[in-house]
Formats: sequence, C-alpha cells, structure tokens
Amino acid sequence: MKKIFSKFTKERDERFQIETGIYLEDGVKKVAKQPLGEASVAHVERMFENYVYFSAKGIDLFTPCKRADGGVILEFVEGDTYYNLLLEAIKNGNVEKLAKVLEKYRKIVESACDGLVEEFKSTPEFEEVFGKHEWLEGKKACRKLDIDLTLDNLILTADGSSRIIDYEWIFDFPVPVDFVYYRAVLALYIKHGKELNAVAEQDSLYQMFGIRPGDAEIFRQMNDSFNQYVQGGEDSYENALKAYEKKSRPLSGWITDVNYFAQLFMGADCSFSEEKSQVFKIEEDQNKVNISIDLRPYKDLRVLRLDPLNLPCSVKNLRFQILENKREREVFLEDMRHNAVFFKKREFIFEDGDPQVIWEIPETMKPERIWISYEITSKNLGENDGVKAALKLAKQNRDELLAVIEDLNKKNEELGSSLSDREQRLNYIQGTRAYKLFLKKKVLKVFAGEKKNENKKG
Repeated sequence: MKKIFSKFTKERDERFQIETGIYLEDGVKKVAKQPLGEASVAHVERMFENYVYFSAKGIDLFTPCKRADGGVILEFVEGDTYYNLLLEAIKNGNVEKLAKVLEKYRKIVESACDGLVEEFKSTPEFEEVFGKHEWLEGKKACRKLDIDLTLDNLILTADGSSRIIDYEWIFDFPVPVDFVYYRAVLALYIKHGKELNAVAEQDSLYQMFGIRPGDAEIFRQMNDSFNQYVQGGEDSYENALKAYEKKSRPLSGWITDVNYFAQLFMGADCSFSEEKSQVFKIEEDQNKVNISIDLRPYKDLRVLRLDPLNLPCSVKNLRFQILENKREREVFLEDMRHNAVFFKKREFIFEDGDPQVIWEIPETMKPERIWISYEITSKNLGENDGVKAALKLAKQNRDELLAVIEDLNKKNEELGSSLSDREQRLNYIQGTRAYKLFLKKKVLKVFAGEKKNENKKG
C-alpha cells in the first residue's frame, strides 16, 4: 500500500498517541490507525472492539473496521459531511434545510444510543475524564456514547446512507447525550459564528437540542476536563505552560458568545486540526492583536497557520518573530503562503471568510516560541469589498511608484545628458523586484546624495 497522508497525535498523553494514515492500494483508499507505542495499543484496540459491539447490535452507522498489523484499518468513506451540508444551508440562508440537517443529525445520535439510554448517575470513571458535576444527575445519558460524533465526523454517502467515520472516543460509563450536541454546536460557532447568527443565534441552536444556558456552562467545564485528560491531566506539560500564557485559551475553553477571534494551528503537515490549535478572543473594538505561544509541546512541528480573524478582513504591520537557541529572529512574510487578494510588505486584504497565512518551517529550524503581532484595519468585508480595497491600494501604490519614477527622471534631466550612465542604472533599478520593495525615501536619498556630490565636484 502507498501512504498518501499521515497525521500524528504526539501532543496527547502517551496512552492516546496514534498515527492516522490514508493508503492507496489498487486504486482503493483505506484509513489506518496505528498506536505510536505500547501505551496506546489498548486505545486503538478499543476502536475495533466498539465496531464489533455496535455491529452485533445491528447498528450499521459505524465505518467498517478490522485489525491489521497491530492497528486497525477502516474503509475510506466517500461523500459529503453533515458539516458541509449545514454550511451550504447557512450560506443560502435556508433555515428549513438547516433545521432538517440538524434533526437528521439528532436522529443519528439517538440511533447510535439504541438500547443504551439511562438516567445519568456519576461514576468514578466519569469523574476521572470529565470532572464532578452534581447538576447532571438524572439527565438522559448513554453508555458507549461517541462524544466526538460531530457534524464533520458524519458523512452522507451517494446512496443516501450515513457513516460515522471516527469513533475514537467512546466510553463504557454513562455520559449525558446532550454533551455530544453541545460539542457539535460549539465547533460550528467557533468557525462560522457570524454566518450562523444570521439564521439562528447560538442559544436558540442549543435550545433546539434542549440545552439550557446553565447546561452549556457545565458542558464547557466537561470539555475542559476531557481535553486535560487527553493531554495528560493537570500535571501535563502543556497545562503547566498555561500559567505563563497571555491572552490565550484552549479551543474547548473559549467563551462561546465571542463574535471575533484569531486562531493559530500547529501541525506536522498541512492537515490542521482543532485540537492542535489555540484560539484568541478579539473584542469588537479591538484593533491590535498580540499572540505569544510556547511551541515546545508540539512535537514534529513543521507548519504554522495563522487565521488573523474568523471573518474577511484587512490587517497591517503583521510580524512573525521566533525564539530559537536563545536567539530572537524575524520570519520574512515573503516566505509564507496566504489566501489574501492583496499583499504588500506587511499588509494583507482577505476577502475569504477563512483568512489564512501559512508558514512551512524549514527543516533546519526548530522554533521554541513565537510572537505574532498585527493590526486589524477592517472587519467583516462584504462580498467584493476585499477586491475593491485591494484594487484601490494597488492603484495608490502604482501612483506613488510612478510619482517616484517621474521625480527621479526629473532629477536626472537636471543633471544633463552627461548622466546617461546614471539613467541606465536608474532604469535597471526601476525594473527590479527589489526596487518595488524599497522605501521611496531610501531611493531618493541615494540619488539626492549623488547630485549633491556632483555639485560639490562642480
């Protein structure tokens, strides 16, 4: 089999560190999950055991899975995620379709709970993973609940059937069913809050699943505890670093009613995941953003992706600075990829609703910390506003450049025809990429100095 994709979860506690790979064999794709050490063998084995358990109950929602080479292999499911179906409804302002997608999603969750529902009663096992929450007593709960059954882990296939493609987090003890709905809604609003609010406010979407405001706060705390459990508990290295971080919170701890936020993804490749990211709240009237993150906990770090805002926007004075071997250095923006419609020096205009700046870290570099700073000059650019702003800036820059060239040509004309050699040098400079990046004052200073020296000689 030929490997065409690989993702490692080394930032987790060693009990949950796995590799997820996509392989191609005879034109057919397969998904393989392998433990990265002895400690995580049981975690991978439980995926197979869970598939066998649900299959025996006649529940065919879970993607077929089998043991192979110390891990498991799952079918590669083709189709459209429920996440994309919901985004399409949001984009078209189709409230009826949005409601239908969510209702179908609810029924799938209920189907996965078939015969396993009971009233919630806390257990030591539950409290180890999710913490102690007495207000949950008596709620509808389910053993063998897939708490990661979010909309992007559910695919609608071409034949109209639904498949759960990731069932890594299933526990034998009872967990409130509403917690699954909470995580699904939270994931939606973190990335697409503005678009969703245009058709349904976050609280009303929670209410569609019977989640009250007080319940949402308890589920947020549960989510925090779950992430700590996965990362290694209270004593994990990453949690020890949190006391020193400024203006940042883990994704799960983000306040759900925030409208604006920036997000930084850390990965071994461009297959970015929410669990390997940090979210930074941005106030409505806030323009300046400063981000500081210790990168040492992120193993095999080779790519960073900055989403400067969760909406189309324009930013300026963007700077990336890193600490490496006790030395600070700046990273050149020209070495990065982005989806801006306009970029000049440190200024970007993003018309895309998911603005991104991606830095592929050279193999020779091992940054230990990164500082990112920028100013937001506009938020929520409307359709074509970004292009209009880019064209306006481009025209301004072109006019400035032409003015500089005209001024330099006039200065050369004043020096007379004997300066043809200098004119040739000027023409050459004007045609280079470096010239376009120079500050015009520096160029003018050079030629003004030459003129001054010429006058002295005369």
